[in-house]
Amino acid sequence: VVSDVSESDGFKSASQKDAYLIFRALCKLSMKGPQDEFDLLYSSRTDLETNHVAIQNKLLSLELILHTLKNAGPCFRKGDKFTEVIRKYLCMSLLANCTSQVPRVTGLSLQIFVALTENFKDHLKTEFEIFFTSIFLKILESENSSLDHKARVLEVFHTICKDPTTLVEFFTNYDCDLDSTDVFKRIVDGFTKTVK
Repeated sequence: VVSDVSESDGFKSASQKDAYLIFRALCKLSMKGPQDEFDLLYSSRTDLETNHVAIQNKLLSLELILHTLKNAGPCFRKGDKFTEVIRKYLCMSLLANCTSQVPRVTGLSLQIFVALTENFKDHLKTEFEIFFTSIFLKILESENSSLDHKARVLEVFHTICKDPTTLVEFFTNYDCDLDSTDVFKRIVDGFTKTVK
């Protein structure tokens, strides 16, 4: 627990700094551990126990991150330090975990992404574009993606599409921006190809 906070830290209180440090630690913890079932299946007994603990740690950290994002107050949602942690650590974690072969890890990671679109879309325009073009749309468009992964990505798109304001913002921020990818168009195309 941090008792003294200097103004140079950029925090208004000691509890705000504590929240920052804990959230950053959770983001770092969510990046550790095996990413697929291969690591779990083809491990020695000692490695298997270690990997099992690592997966449990990863799941717990992802659950706590999701709970934090869903219940974040204005200080958290608008704080530069928290946004920096999300960009630097959480987005990197999600890039790996969204394609994990461990279903619960994938599911929690995608739920976290949806929570980010609900509360942090003003701060993460570039990051969202990378997620859509490099992860989600590639999963939908690839013949090698599992049905489970495709179904989970479609659930994310379905959740996003339920909010008309978010759809308009995506269209305005990406498709109408000449320097960005046509995210809205590619989401619609992804739906169409999947239905066919």
